[in-house]
Amino acid sequence: MLKFMIFSFPRFHNDTRRTLLFLVLSLILLYFELDLAFKSNASGLKISFVFLLVGALTFVGRYPYVGGWIFACIFSSGLLFFNGDFTGIFLLGIYVIAVYWLYHSLFASVAILLLFTHSAHAIFEKDLQTELLSLLVTLPLVLLIGLILRSLKKQNATLVKEEEKSRHALETIQDQL
Repeated sequence: MLKFMIFSFPRFHNDTRRTLLFLVLSLILLYFELDLAFKSNASGLKISFVFLLVGALTFVGRYPYVGGWIFACIFSSGLLFFNGDFTGIFLLGIYVIAVYWLYHSLFASVAILLLFTHSAHAIFEKDLQTELLSLLVTLPLVLLIGLILRSLKKQNATLVKEEEKSRHALETIQDQL
């Protein structure tokens, strides 16, 4: 069973920079969320849930695909558990995950992720027009950033291949001389 799971998930290289990036992002979101929670006298359960989200977002840095789905499930269940009285600052984490997945060409996963989380968010949104406007603004932005980064990744891979060919041709010329 484990062997099947290993081969069914997309492969990502373990990157310390990515782990640190998600750790820093989760700490920044923690700061803003705790600031809002203490100003609104939030319950201890809600604050505990915020720490659970921070841990899940940090986990995304190590295991991007599985961690992303775990974070989305925890985020959505938090919205449902607290009857929508849960700030959407961690929605930024969903967008970062979506951009990262677009960078790695996981288009179907991004569509399902955004549909899943925005559906859970829209259930308790008092003003549906605001939710639709938010979706219409953020979705193209996420797609644009993710696809631009993906394009830059492809260009970089092409340049690396051309550099390798040039290096090989130079070595061949030097050997002939």
